[in-house]
Amino acid sequence: MLKLLRYSLLILLSVELILRMLGVLTPVLYISDPNCEYLMAPNQNINRFFKNIITNSYSMRSEELKTGTKVRILGLGDSIINGGQPTDHNHLATTIMDLKIKNDFSSTGEFLNISAGSWGPGNVMAYLNKFGNFGAKSIFWVVSSHDLKDNMTFKPIVGRHKSHPNNNPSIAILELINRYLIRQDYKIITPEYTEWLHKYRLRLAKNQVDVSARKNIYIQELIDYCKLNEIKLIPYLHPELKELKAKKYNIDGEEWINIFKTNEIEFIDGMKHETTDGYRDNIHLNNLGQKNMAEVAYPYVFKSILD
Repeated sequence: MLKLLRYSLLILLSVELILRMLGVLTPVLYISDPNCEYLMAPNQNINRFFKNIITNSYSMRSEELKTGTKVRILGLGDSIINGGQPTDHNHLATTIMDLKIKNDFSSTGEFLNISAGSWGPGNVMAYLNKFGNFGAKSIFWVVSSHDLKDNMTFKPIVGRHKSHPNNNPSIAILELINRYLIRQDYKIITPEYTEWLHKYRLRLAKNQVDVSARKNIYIQELIDYCKLNEIKLIPYLHPELKELKAKKYNIDGEEWINIFKTNEIEFIDGMKHETTDGYRDNIHLNNLGQKNMAEVAYPYVFKSILD
């Protein structure tokens, strides 16, 4: 019995060590923000499951801003452009285009990635209002059908939702079980969450329309912001895999097209360029998909710099 206990302990310690080497104890961390709902925590440089993930001091998924940069392009969006933890920094479409800009413009350009999982138009607009546009020449804005009504609710998820931790776990085995096996979404009922839930229920009781069902008012605000600041807006409409297979956007995707046409904005139609082998699930792109997005989008970015 004692020998079995020793073997069991040895196995557990070995598994714990292996998981730590894989980076299970270093998930991407987040911070709450009164303007943007939440941001990726700044100044991270982690390796998780052999993927390098970095954030700079502005919570961008990019290297630190360079001094003396003459041309800056901002990439805005949600987990599509962010890539999430399965995507290494070097395989991001924004990183690929950043290298192209540096090659074409003698290292005087930068392509910055301002994004986070589940961000909508309101989140990116709030970010620009908070930090400014960094003198951007153009904005590459990745949107999908589901973003049309993705409004901010300020639901307190940082430190509670498994995908938005605010500190590193202490035991790798427990992190593996909780995040990938049990898949528990919410951890504890905090006073912050209780207060939010109470206010949310009051709004519904007063027959106010749920904000998640309304078309996002920040879409037009971002379009107008770019016009006011003379920033070239390059929208990229990214289809979900089921839309790509059906060769047709859903009603919200069609509304995005109407918005761009009404505002006389040339957009990149991902339906014409993406392939099914570029997806890792119904929404997100794998390395091939990120590379393809960069190759399709870069000519538009290059042209915007010359204009």
